Amino acid sequence: MKNALITIAGAVALGLSVQVAAQTCASPLPITSQGGPHAVVSGDLCTASNSLPGYGGTPSPQNEIVYSFVAQGANATIALAQGAEGTWGGQSAGVFLMPSPCSSSTDPIQLGFPGSPMQVSGLTDGATYYVIVTADPGAPAATCGTFTATVTGTLPVSLQNFSVE
Repeated sequence: MKNALITIAGAVALGLSVQVAAQTCASPLPITSQGGPHAVVSGDLCTASNSLPGYGGTPSPQNEIVYSFVAQGANATIALAQGAEGTWGGQSAGVFLMPSPCSSSTDPIQLGFPGSPMQVSGLTDGATYYVIVTADPGAPAATCGTFTATVTGTLPVSLQNFSVE
């Protein structure tokens, strides 16, 4: 019985590590319009990784979770709320909108913080955009915690890749 529990715990841990690894530019999570299946997304930056060591000219030691969508008449706001857990330590979370390519050399085109929603409009239809949730890049490197991002308005997503394993 003890070995079975260890095996189950190992499988759960492996599943969680795969989920965290999938939250990068290479494998972003979906985010959708108000009323869609991913209009409200939540995460824990303490379990994420720092796959982007910077955002254009702004270096960042922070972990991030990356979401993406394909613009089709986008006209929305993304409000960010941070939880009390983790090691926020009085620091703030941030949300950045980045055009393709999603890389540390690409400058964000919009940003938002808790209490100051990010505007998402005037985008090129058919282009992929990335929503990056992170801690303030100027905060200490261990800054993290939970968050919820809520989309209000239109932020369409189209299927880019589908596979069954």
